[in-house]
This record gives sequence, C-alpha cells and structure tokens, in this order.
Amino acid sequence: MKMENLRDDKKLKLEFAGLIILVILVASICVFYVKNLERNMKVESDRYLGEVASQVGNVLNDRLDAVFYTMDIMALTCASMDSLDQQLSYLKLVQDKTPDEMLGVVDRNGLMRLSSGGSVDLSEVQAVQRALTGAQSLSGCVSSPVDGSDIFLYCVPMSGDNGVVGAVVASMSAAQFRELLNVGSFNQEGYTQIVDANGSFLIDSQNKNAVKNPTNLFQTLERQCRLDRGYTVTGIQNKIEGGMPGVLYYRSEDGIHKVMNYQPLAREGWYLLSVVPTKETEDQWNSFILLAIAINISIVLLFAGLICLIIQMQKKNRRRLENIAFVDPVTGGMNRTRFEMEAQGLIEKAEADTYALISLDIQKFKLINDAFGSSMGNKTLKYVHDVIQRHLKPGEIVSRISADTYDVLMKNRPQEEFLSWLKELVEEINVFNEDLTDKYFLPVYAGVYVIREKGLHMITMQDRANVARKNNKQINETKLYSCVFYSDMERVRMIREKEITNRMQTALENREFVVYLQPKMDIETNTVSGAEALVRWQDPEKGLLQPGEFIPVFEKNGFIVKLDLFVFEEVCRLLRRWIDQGIDPIPISVNLSRVHLKNPDFLDQFRKIYERYQIPPQLLEIELTETVVFENLEFLIHVIEQIHDMGFRCSLDDFGSGYSSLNMLKDVPVDVLKLDRAFFQEKKSNAKRGKCVIENVIELARKLDMDTVSEGVETMHQVEFLREAKCHMVQGYVFSRPITISDFEAFAFSGNSGGESE
Repeated sequence: MKMENLRDDKKLKLEFAGLIILVILVASICVFYVKNLERNMKVESDRYLGEVASQVGNVLNDRLDAVFYTMDIMALTCASMDSLDQQLSYLKLVQDKTPDEMLGVVDRNGLMRLSSGGSVDLSEVQAVQRALTGAQSLSGCVSSPVDGSDIFLYCVPMSGDNGVVGAVVASMSAAQFRELLNVGSFNQEGYTQIVDANGSFLIDSQNKNAVKNPTNLFQTLERQCRLDRGYTVTGIQNKIEGGMPGVLYYRSEDGIHKVMNYQPLAREGWYLLSVVPTKETEDQWNSFILLAIAINISIVLLFAGLICLIIQMQKKNRRRLENIAFVDPVTGGMNRTRFEMEAQGLIEKAEADTYALISLDIQKFKLINDAFGSSMGNKTLKYVHDVIQRHLKPGEIVSRISADTYDVLMKNRPQEEFLSWLKELVEEINVFNEDLTDKYFLPVYAGVYVIREKGLHMITMQDRANVARKNNKQINETKLYSCVFYSDMERVRMIREKEITNRMQTALENREFVVYLQPKMDIETNTVSGAEALVRWQDPEKGLLQPGEFIPVFEKNGFIVKLDLFVFEEVCRLLRRWIDQGIDPIPISVNLSRVHLKNPDFLDQFRKIYERYQIPPQLLEIELTETVVFENLEFLIHVIEQIHDMGFRCSLDDFGSGYSSLNMLKDVPVDVLKLDRAFFQEKKSNAKRGKCVIENVIELARKLDMDTVSEGVETMHQVEFLREAKCHMVQGYVFSRPITISDFEAFAFSGNSGGESE
C-alpha cells in the first residue's frame, strides 16, 4: 500500500510536472505569438500612417508648387510692364477672384503696394527679404498688417534687366492653409500639423484630440507628454533638425495614447506631423494578452480556439482599418484608391483582352441635389451603386470615383452584350418611376475601354474610358443610355485619317479644294477693304468638308505645305483676273502653316508663284498664327523680314487666343495685328475690363504703326465699340461668313449687302 502511494505520488508529480511544462510551453507560445502580433500590428500601423502622411505631404507640396508657379507667371508679367500702376492694375484683375487675400508688389525696401490700394511695410518679414535676394519663399504664420488676422505670405522675386527689382507677394489665411491639411482618414480622429526645424508650430489643428494652442513641439513633448518605446525628446529633436522622417509613440496629459509620424516637406525646412490616437489598438493588444493568460490556465484543447479567436480579431482589426482607408462613405463600397488597387491586381493576373473598364456618368444628377437636398442625393448614389453591384459577376468590381461618376471593371465580352448589360442596368436604376405620375429619369453615359495593354497605368486606362464617355453624342431625350467604345473611336479616327490621306493628292489634282473669301470691312467707310482666303474641300461623295476635318491631318502628315501653296496660287490667279478685268483689286491675306518653318528656304516657292502672275505685292498679305511666335522667335523675325523684302504685308493672327504677351509686339515687326474672337466673348461681369484691354491693345498697335483687324465680331454693338476704339477693320459674321469667290465679288464690287452663307 505504501509502495502504491509512493508510485501514485511519483505519477502525480510527473503529471504535475508535465502539466507545468505544458502550461509553460503553451504560455510561451502565446506570449511569443502575442508579442509577434503586437510587433506586426505596430509595423502595419506605422506603414499605413506613413502612407497617409506622405499623401498629405505630397498634396501640400503639389499645391504649394502650383501657387508658386502661378506667382512666377505673375512676377514675369509684372516685370514686363512699364509702371507700377500697370502692375497693380494687372494684379487687381487676379485678386478679384480672391478678394479676401492680400496681393501686391514689394519694392527693394520692403514696402508692399497692395493691388486693392494702400501700402504696408514688410521689410521685417524674412520671407520677403529672401525673395528680394532672388529666392522663392513662404513665410511662417504672421499677423496681417491689414486686419491683424493670421496669414502666410507667398513671396517670389521679380527680376528685371538689372537683377531682382522687387517681389510679388500674396497671402493665404491660416484657416485656408489649415484646410489644406484636412485628413479624411481615421474617422476624423487623426489630425495634421506643421512645425519648423526648431519645433515651433506654424499651423496647429482644431481637432478634438490635438493639444490646444501649442507653441513648440519639443516643449510640448517635454512638459505635457510621456514618451514610450525608448523614444526621447532629444532624439526626436536631432532627427528633425537633421531633416529625417520618423515615428513617435507617446501619451498626452489627457491620457490618450498617440502615434505621430513626422515627415519633412519640400519647402522652408518645414515638417508635417500626422497624429492618430492608438486607444482602440492598445485595447485590442491588452485583450490579446488577457486571452493568452486565460489559455495558460485552461486546458490544452482551448489553445486552438484561442488562436482562432486571435486570428479573427486580427482580421476584424484589419477590416476596420481597411474601412477607414478604402471604403466610400457614401455608397459603402470600395473607394477610388481600393478600386484602383483591386483592378490593377486583377488585370495583371489575367491575360490581355480579359477585362474592360467602363466609365458611367449619371446625367443631370445635380438637379437631384438642388431639388431634394444632398441627403437624398447621397441615397441615390448608393442606390445606383447597389444596382450596378447586383449586375456584376464574380471577379468584376465597381466604385464611385467622384461625384456621380462610377468605374466598373468587367470581363470583356462582345459589344452587343455590353449594350444589353447597360440597357438592363439603366432600366433597373429607373424602375422607381413605374408608379410615379411625374417621372424623373436618370440617363447614363457610358464609355468602354477594352484593356489590351496590360502594362498601362490605371490612370491611363481610366482616361481612355473617360475620353470615350465624354465623346458620347448619341444620347437623346427618348433614350436613357448611350455607350461609346474607345476602340471604335480610335478605329474610326484612323480610318478617317487614312481616307483623307489616300484622297488628298488626287483631290488637289482634281481641284476639289476651293478657296472661300471672308470680307474685311473698313468700319469708317463701311466698305470692303480686304479679305482672308480660307480653304474648303468639295468632296464629290461627302460634299463640302470644313477645315477642321482635314487641316489637322494635313498638319500632321505635311501635306499642308502643298495646300498652302495651292491657296496662294489661287489667290494670285484671282488678283490677276481682277486686274485684267479692270476691277480695282482688294488685298487678300493667306494663312501660313507652321510646318513651312521647318524648311528655311520655303519662301522661294511663294516667290516663284508670285512672279509668275506679276501682281502688285502690296495686294498679298501673309498671316502667321500667334503660337508660331513662341516656337522660334529669332527665325520668325528673319522670315518676316524676307516677306517684307518680297513686298508682301505680314499679319499676326489669333492675337489673344493663347498666352499673348504685349512685350512680344516690340520684337515682331508685323504690319497687321488680328485680334482673336476671344476678346469679344467676355462675360458681362468682365465687359468693362475687356473693353479697356481692347482699347489699349488697339492704341498700342497704332503707336507701333500696325493696322488692326478684329475677328469673330458678331453684333453691331461690337462694331460700334470698335469704331469708337479706332479699329481699322472688322471680320466676322456681323457682315459676312466666308463665301465663294463669286458671292464675294457680288458682295464687294456690286454693293451687295450679303452673300451665301456656309
């Protein structure tokens, strides 16, 4: 009996020892797993926060670069002006779009003349001083000298012939700057701030979790926070002063545990701080530890259940983070970022031609928001998303990309099936109309791009689908949907270009190209004092083709050179006929394509044609477009001198249609300045300023011994204004469209007041 008790005691001790070993082993495994999980979650959280911070930083850098780019243009424009009044008048036009901000010119002494009137002393602002030394600069938060509000100053140098002569300075309110830092992640629990290399706060945050009215980051961390995980204020300070990024975990005085990602910005040595509370994550980590402890006092069989529970919680936490980062708050589906990631992955795994990208746009959706409010609008957007989702097959995805536009990645199929799918989709979207007396339909535009090139970036594929959608011209009031395929557009374009290319030489030989003339009216004498030669294609099968259908193709393949020479010869032949018939000829202008400029001796061919017809050279005028001026100004001046040597006049066409510069007029010795129709299409709110610009351009041209012709004039009110402004000639539909030569002769030489229109 005693021996049995000893054996039982020994067995019990062995079993107990085995249990202890098992408990220790299970506990060790649990501790190891929890620690490893904790570390992985920290790495994942740090990575995600870093991505969000990097995205905000990139957006901020891009927006600052865009502002400085715009201000550089303003500085260049101001530098080209002759007086401070002109500069301020120009800047006043710009400031009218942002009346709450300061905008003006600073002289070398730091005195800023405001475009809105008055002046302020900015000589003590370091950013202004840096700009006066020739560097772009952005100030920290300063007090506005106008109203005392917090503002930031953008400062760019303004250079003249003798170096920096001043600077252009614009302000942005601290509230606007703070708006740039809004972060749409972490359920608005996270926030962003900006500090300089010394830790001084330039922009704080109004978020509920942020420290109120901070002054210095390092002082705040030292006095109000407790750093953990081995971080020290000195270490953080050294990294920021050294321009390095990093992550910091700490607990603020309100007891909230937070993680901060700090990244250097591209300007002024500033740092972007992205801060997120980690309370929920910490609670989950604690629950994992408690579960691990529970496993140590539980039987071995519960160990597998605990592991499953931990995995479930990990998945749940990841889903929560994914919802914050990748879910569209309106539809509950994937947002644009998630869609692009998922779509790119599906496309890369599949063969070419497997998928097609569809861009869907709900037409007139704005009326829903206007009539029923944004809440109903959001419900409608979710409803449309859910309908699209129900019409998809496995492996197909949808996302609301922006506003009322959706992208759908679908398996490729014949075009008829795409159209059938779209028809069924639109019918279900509008099914709510069945019982309504006053029906409100939601038409849909669709653009389809079949993905045949796997290496394309997602943005490129989206652009192609969007191009197809925006070129949708089939929809009408009786049809609720319309679809255009990108491949069709390309194929039709290429076929059309091929047809034009194949026919162009034959058309020229068969004289299918016809010269039309548009009269230029002298508004003082109300007589036709000139004309512009324009070309049309009288195709025997397709009828009269407008220049926009074939000129771009000819510009691309170089045939425009032959066509220009043909038009020039037709004009010379017409002028010769008028002279031979005893008709007092009218000067005619012909357009010169930029393609000619590739050949330095191109004018020799024009000279040979001209000499063949022996007509007075002053009857011919060569028109150059404004865009040619910016390509090779020196060569262009040489070409104009050659044109003058031949006795022809030279005009600058489309002035004002692009980035016109009054400064270029002093270098380009043309005889005629043609004002583009853009001058006469101003909104009513800008009419007074527009007239002022036109009057001054005409006056400037007069002082430079240039005649002026106003194109695109459509009303007698415009004619009266131009007459008062002393414009020489008017060309536009108010008098006549481009007309045939016979109609022009009747119009110009017989006192006829009109002609056939196109």
